[in-house]
Amino acid sequence: MIEILKALDLSLFVFLNSLNIKSMNGIMIFASGYLVWVPFLFYVISQSKKQQGSQLTLFFIFFLFLAIIASDASSSYIIKNLFHRLRPCRDEDVKPLIYYFGQRCGGKFGFVSSHAANSFAIATFSISVLSFKKINHLIWILPFFVS
Repeated sequence: MIEILKALDLSLFVFLNSLNIKSMNGIMIFASGYLVWVPFLFYVISQSKKQQGSQLTLFFIFFLFLAIIASDASSSYIIKNLFHRLRPCRDEDVKPLIYYFGQRCGGKFGFVSSHAANSFAIATFSISVLSFKKINHLIWILPFFVS
């Protein structure tokens, strides 16, 4: 079963990567960077200040960053080291199949995505603490975009 999943994963990656949609290059670089979180963090922090006041917003920021640190540490140092799934750009069999457009490769292992995990941690923590009323589902756009 694991071999079937690996084959499907590789096929999907090679298919999507081979599309070579040049207009998506900048978007993909942005999605994989840290600047993608700036507007989202600004939004949730401003919502905290609006809903909870300045004093509690300091606690919100503190615990939000603890959630990010916990997510990053568990994804980077525990899960990646359990699975040892090489990033495609580090796998010598896959490397020749990859379309490069200036992106950097990153660390040795790629599963689980720390960017995606951290984005989900931000969204989950924010939804748990704050009330977004009608736009609750829109908070999930960032983690799915990054993923």
